[in-house]
Amino acid sequence: MKTPEHSQTFVCYDIHSFFETYPELVNCPLCGAPLHKRDTPHSVKGLQFRRHSMIPGVKTCLFTCSQCGWWAVRERLTEFEVLGWEEDYLVTMLLPDKPDPDETAANPANHVAEPWKTILADQKFWEHPCELPLAVALKLFGTQEVEQRKRKKALRQPET
Repeated sequence: MKTPEHSQTFVCYDIHSFFETYPELVNCPLCGAPLHKRDTPHSVKGLQFRRHSMIPGVKTCLFTCSQCGWWAVRERLTEFEVLGWEEDYLVTMLLPDKPDPDETAANPANHVAEPWKTILADQKFWEHPCELPLAVALKLFGTQEVEQRKRKKALRQPET
């Protein structure tokens, strides 16, 4: 997996490779306000998966922050009946190291009406997901989810 280039505005993270569970996005990683969640049409990747899988499961959700305009699209693809397979992706704007409310409001991506529609329709955003860095996981899902992941991983480590 590649890591995101900082010249990009948006990035697709592979969440399933980081978490074994399905952690929820609850609060905005920029301002901390509660996120609004709703179903949204599937991405082109999700639509292709539905056409080519025997018993596909596709769940696509949009998370938005009414406070600062941050948003993310999360898509989970499952095929347990035949393949026992799962993918979980999150496409969002790159998160700054230190959020600046003025910069967030000035970001042109925040002023495009429903910018996630472009992401859903463009295959390139879904082709090469990036590893989810620990710092980003902490911002998106919180300390409790990340600590739970660490404990599970430590339990699986063989003693030397």
